[in-house]
Amino acid sequence: MMDLAPTIIAKSDQLNADDLVSGPMTITINRVTKGTADQPFFFFYEGSGKKSFRPCKSMRRVIAEIWGQDAMRAVGKSMTVFRDAKVQYSGQEVGGVRISHMSHIDQPRSVSLITTRGRRGLYNVQPLIVDVQTPQDRGEYSAPRNNPAEDKAAEWTDRQISMIAAVNRIEDLEAGTSSDGFTKNLQRLEKSRPELADRLKAALGQRVEDLTTATETADQGEWA
Repeated sequence: MMDLAPTIIAKSDQLNADDLVSGPMTITINRVTKGTADQPFFFFYEGSGKKSFRPCKSMRRVIAEIWGQDAMRAVGKSMTVFRDAKVQYSGQEVGGVRISHMSHIDQPRSVSLITTRGRRGLYNVQPLIVDVQTPQDRGEYSAPRNNPAEDKAAEWTDRQISMIAAVNRIEDLEAGTSSDGFTKNLQRLEKSRPELADRLKAALGQRVEDLTTATETADQGEWA
């Protein structure tokens, strides 16, 4: 088959409706950063490179209602997004990105949202059943664990990823991740929870790349 889908993806640093013309997409969030006034949160996902999902206000309300108001709690979770062709802008149907399924819920959820005509209605989200056998998911979303040590390992990993995302200087990042405590805990993860170690190292590598690029851009600007 000669697939047209890869050739019609919009060139952008954010996921948009045109990317989903060929069908819905399931994404796994691996990093969240602060954005702009109009798009305050950038949700980066596995395999996205520097592209991020920047949910509109209504979808941010859905995320907050279902996963909680702390955006960092989305890290490690998955959602299915799709193109809603009926989304309007300035009275014209231009299409928009909407969420249909979310992981870490065991039953359908309904969120009260304001519609385009100013009326309030229920927006429904279905549970996302992640195939734990796929390499993308790395077994991270299996049934809840009863081992307190494994739960603590996951909590520690989430905290480290949150702190890595918040660091703005590569010197501070290197100082924090070269400490004995961080190094020893990472080594333990590599032996006992390799899927968590992989997620942590991926977040660290991406942050190093982002900070390095930002530093190089700033240096070039000084001599422009």
